[in-house]
Amino acid sequence: MPAYLGDRRNNTTGGLTLAPAVITADVATNPSISVDLGAGEGLVTMTVMTGAVHAETTAVITPVESTSGSNGTWTTLGVAADTVTLDTTDATTVRRSFNRTKRYVGALVDLSGSTLSAGIAILVEQQTKHTA
Repeated sequence: MPAYLGDRRNNTTGGLTLAPAVITADVATNPSISVDLGAGEGLVTMTVMTGAVHAETTAVITPVESTSGSNGTWTTLGVAADTVTLDTTDATTVRRSFNRTKRYVGALVDLSGSTLSAGIAILVEQQTKHTA
């Protein structure tokens, strides 16, 4: 890992693709927020953070990308989706890295279970482009 990643504030680009919230329905077609990674290079890191929920819920999180952030066509990144099973006593963090080919990155969330309710936030980060 390059030494300048120790200073994440000045050397990474990214943002939240799902702001911290309790969601009760799928985010199935377009991400809640698209993250512009045009200033980034290298691997993308997606961190999924979950909190307590009403009842047991399973969330399948799929990373997606698009050439347009607002109303573009979202395609999967060719990486397996993360499946997280939540209950009222667990807090979970799942982190994964992958490559992208398009400028905007987001996440789709498919919920299943008896009562759909998931406390979740999804952060996307990438190293800022550097010149030698």
